[in-house]
Amino acid sequence: MQPRQKATSRAKFVSIRKSSMKKLLFLLAFIWVASGCGKNNPEPDTSFYLGFTPFPYSVTNIEQVMEDVYSKIASDGSLVAHHFDNGIPWNEALNNSTYPTDLLNDWAYRKSMTPAAHKVYVAVTPINIDRNGLAPNRDENGGDQPLNAPWNGYSFNDTEVKTAFLNYCKEVVDYFNPDYLAIGIEVNLLKKLAPTKWDAYVELQSFVYTELKKVYPELPVFVSYTGFDLAGYTDANQQEQQNALNDLLPYTDYFGLSLHPQTSSFITETVPSVDVLKSILLQTSKPVAICETSYPAQYASLYGGTIEFNGTPAKQKQYFENLLKACKVVDTRFVVNWCVQDYDKLLDELNLTDDVYLIWRDTGFYDENGNEREVLAVWKSKPNL
Repeated sequence: MQPRQKATSRAKFVSIRKSSMKKLLFLLAFIWVASGCGKNNPEPDTSFYLGFTPFPYSVTNIEQVMEDVYSKIASDGSLVAHHFDNGIPWNEALNNSTYPTDLLNDWAYRKSMTPAAHKVYVAVTPINIDRNGLAPNRDENGGDQPLNAPWNGYSFNDTEVKTAFLNYCKEVVDYFNPDYLAIGIEVNLLKKLAPTKWDAYVELQSFVYTELKKVYPELPVFVSYTGFDLAGYTDANQQEQQNALNDLLPYTDYFGLSLHPQTSSFITETVPSVDVLKSILLQTSKPVAICETSYPAQYASLYGGTIEFNGTPAKQKQYFENLLKACKVVDTRFVVNWCVQDYDKLLDELNLTDDVYLIWRDTGFYDENGNEREVLAVWKSKPNL
């Protein structure tokens, strides 16, 4: 690819978000309904915690797969991340009525599988996965549905939305008793993609944060931002992104970050240095939480070869070595790698062929065959500067 072509493709690519992942999340909604298994509990980390989401790598023999995923979370980390980037049962939340059965089964399964000694991080969000409007409705079958009236006419700062989302957050806290709670995921993308809705969202965030702190004063409550957007490594307007950061600082206890270099101008050509990562982490004086991160360990060609991931196990190892070193020099509370194991099998089983899935497919600390990657030793040792 010629340099001009690569630059054009990169500009197009950095605006790609996780919208197509919602199809995958819907298809996986049923997997959380099994019951618990044995737990292997490591000693908790005394500096900052390391964890994963329980994202599955296959839906064949799903109970066995999930037992393996949680077993690896237990042995390779000290935190589990329950990441709910999907719909909200808006009517039930508003009226404090019973939530959909599949949602409750999902929660029960996750809770039963969480290693007892692990810290628990739960993330919810009122913003849809396209990051341009209100989250969809979670229906009785566990799937997400477009908003119907009157919800499709509400703004983030309408009383009904404020009340429902506050009630939902309280329900989540009372059920999971988390150590950390995010009430917004990658929120600065709303500023980028739907700027006219931003002020209303800030009003919602300030209301829910303030009310939650009255009830749970010791619980860290925060939002996550896409760090590479804030720092000028994407096509986002950096000044507008900084404005978004500043707007929410009074209403977030931590500086939560979503860091995926492959969706930035770094792609996988250059591994972000320790200094680059430190500069992102030091944008506020708040404690840092790496709410999600990843780095591809294999080559992938996307969109007819217009985007290439030249990922390798060595680059993945270097990225996490750099990130963990950067985290050592700030007040970091935890770091979450998105998935435990590559999910090639999952995509094949569900016949998911959209190239967007390749962005995170090869980011596990175990490859698609369950073999450990080099990064795992770095992860467990947390190298010092």
